[in-house]
Amino acid sequence: MNPQQWASLFAQAFDRKPTIEEFSAAKEAGFPITSLTDISQEALPRVWAQAFETLQGRKPTAQEFLFAKQGGFDLTVLDAVAAHAQPEIPNAGSAAQNSAIQGNVAQNSAAQSSASEQMPSAAATDNTVAMPQDALPSTVFPADAAATTIIEAVPSDDQINLRAVSDVLPDPPAAQMPLQLGSVIGAAGAAGATAARTKRSRLIMWLAIAAAVLLWIIASTLYFCFNYFGVSPTGFSFYWTHQSSTLTRYADDYDSHAPLDESTLGWYVWQDTGKALQASDIAYKPTLPSSLSISPYTPNQGLLPGTSVQRTGTQYLIFPKYQIAVAPQEVAVSTDTSGLDLALHGRVVGTSDSTSYSASVKRLFPGKYQASARGTVNNVKIDLAKSVDAVKGRTHSDFNLQFVTFHLYSNVLNADVFIGDSKIGTLDGGDYKFNQIPVLADQQLQVQRTFRDGVVKTKSVLVSSIADGSSLYLNWGQELSNSAANDLFSKAQSIFSQLSNAESADNVSSVFEGGTGNSAYIHFRDDSVTNIKSPLPGFMPKSISFSNVNVNSIEQTGVNTYNVSWTMTWDFYYPDVKNDDNSQTADGDYLQTCQYLAQVKYVPTGSASTQTGSDSGSGSSSYDGSQSTSSGGAGDDSSNFLITSLDPSVTVANESNNVTINSVDSSDSGD
Repeated sequence: MNPQQWASLFAQAFDRKPTIEEFSAAKEAGFPITSLTDISQEALPRVWAQAFETLQGRKPTAQEFLFAKQGGFDLTVLDAVAAHAQPEIPNAGSAAQNSAIQGNVAQNSAAQSSASEQMPSAAATDNTVAMPQDALPSTVFPADAAATTIIEAVPSDDQINLRAVSDVLPDPPAAQMPLQLGSVIGAAGAAGATAARTKRSRLIMWLAIAAAVLLWIIASTLYFCFNYFGVSPTGFSFYWTHQSSTLTRYADDYDSHAPLDESTLGWYVWQDTGKALQASDIAYKPTLPSSLSISPYTPNQGLLPGTSVQRTGTQYLIFPKYQIAVAPQEVAVSTDTSGLDLALHGRVVGTSDSTSYSASVKRLFPGKYQASARGTVNNVKIDLAKSVDAVKGRTHSDFNLQFVTFHLYSNVLNADVFIGDSKIGTLDGGDYKFNQIPVLADQQLQVQRTFRDGVVKTKSVLVSSIADGSSLYLNWGQELSNSAANDLFSKAQSIFSQLSNAESADNVSSVFEGGTGNSAYIHFRDDSVTNIKSPLPGFMPKSISFSNVNVNSIEQTGVNTYNVSWTMTWDFYYPDVKNDDNSQTADGDYLQTCQYLAQVKYVPTGSASTQTGSDSGSGSSSYDGSQSTSSGGAGDDSSNFLITSLDPSVTVANESNNVTINSVDSSDSGD
């Protein structure tokens, strides 16, 4: 096919001239007819007719046009269509009909040849090829038009339609039909098979996608059912059940991490703005509980003060999302004294320069903060601190100072003295005189002593109630007093006397912890009854009695325990007792004063107990005693104490030998 022919076909196919790029590409391929692809169904008959004429050098006959139409006007089988064309129509009706049809075909062929001779040739100008749009007669392009031309030659009383014309057309020769027509049908069958495979592949692909989406939906549903929408044991609604899951996971995360750090910030949003908390928002970290006791089916119960559970949007398109809303707090620190550094959690927020100075920190996380004031005023060093519970929006911490002088006494020896959270001194020996110390009027004065098993705390006194120059007594009510200790060991002495006289001891369990199984009780029983150690070698005393119990010192070793140093006098009585070989007699009393160290425990009976609680976070107990200027507390009642053990080492503090030793006459030895 030459360039002009190709350009003419291109114009017929696409109603425009080919571009330079399209012309060049066709030229490189040798201007094949197969390069004309994607032709619209409307233009395809015209293009096929012109291509047939270009390749065969003549117009297609009606038979060829119908045959091509049945094959879908395939441009690649033009030769096969021409080979199957027959110049004559076999007898299929009357001679008049056949003659008319053949005459009409010949007449159409002559008309087509005349039109072909009159059609101008295409001329290429400038890189494009011009082609007339009406080069072919319209009667040969549409199948209906060709059929109409043929039918018009048939008598009106015996007209036939297009199907009748097709029926009278001869079949192609048997020798040629299998090869050439089969190739056309085979090509069409192959195209259909390819289309079927493509359709089947697309169906499989969409089925696979649908299955994957279904599996994702099922897995997601199961996940959210187990993690968000479990059945509430209390019968709450779907809404609260999801909240309960959120609260449970929040509490677990809170307990397993630091109460407030960057790993748990994702739970929190500001209540007023809805924005997530950032690391910069917790520069001042408050003191928070180490764990939460959240009721998952009661909204907001057990949450941190100043926080609440709040819906903040949706997740996974449809599920509600809940977070912990935080109410921003503000702490203002003020003082009436100039020259003090005011700090919050150890970070200075301002230095006072007047008698009415205030500095504040905003957008704090709710919790307990430590405010402090430090500096030097009138050559007096000031270092005061106080706790601030910031949970109500805006909180004030005032450091308005006053200077007081007082003398403090306490039965808690070697204890520390606190005003608020600030230690102001130590009681050496139970008393201390404070002179012009700076204090805060709204704070409490208290005596404390820390032991391994807890903290002893007296009751507190408001600083503003302390008169300048006064004496103040802060006693701990359950402190073991000397009188109570003497009474306790006097009861023990009575029990020892009963044992030495071979009498049954009464009320052993009210004096010794564990009753008759107590090691201290067993020790005295053995020494006074079954394993008597006589101070006079060779002489066995007739009886033993006890007297002169005296408590020397009391040392507190724990919140409820004491070491008591005490003495007791043993009276060994020898009424004219002979020695082992009967050579001597002893007559009189041998007195021995022994010193013991016993362990005593506070075991309150009835209402005598004053235990009030425990210090959070330390695992130690905290006890408050009564404030008193005289005795009368639980520590003065010996019934609140028991002897738990006795140090095995015994010291003889004093001896008094009032025994007379006499020799026995030989004449009396036989008696």
